[in-house]
Amino acid sequence: VLVAEDEPVNAEVTRAMLVYYGIDVVMARDGEQAVAEHARQPFDLILMDCQMPGMDGFEATRRIRDAEHSSGLTRTPVVALTAHAMAGYREQWLLAGMDDYLAKPYTQEQLEHVLNHWLNNENGLPAGETSE
Repeated sequence: VLVAEDEPVNAEVTRAMLVYYGIDVVMARDGEQAVAEHARQPFDLILMDCQMPGMDGFEATRRIRDAEHSSGLTRTPVVALTAHAMAGYREQWLLAGMDDYLAKPYTQEQLEHVLNHWLNNENGLPAGETSE
């Protein structure tokens, strides 16, 4: 799972939650780094902060979608990480090519629900199982 998050505390909390499930995590501190990491290797899921300095999560997702389309790559699910969970923002996420969102601050259970949905794990993700 690729996590694009510029805020160090949020990044570490998200990384720790994912590691709890045995998930391999690659961290990106901004949109540019997220796009570069996506170009370097495939991911099963991307957790993308929407509001990052420089290239934000919306632009990074658009670039990832363009790269997937032009290269014939499989679409990687992108989940927006945002403090803005109001109705108007949903259209922004969808227009940018994002598939889902988690409203900050989110709980371990909310993250687990998203992981189960997008990683196609019908039986859940108990601690110790791995998925990338």
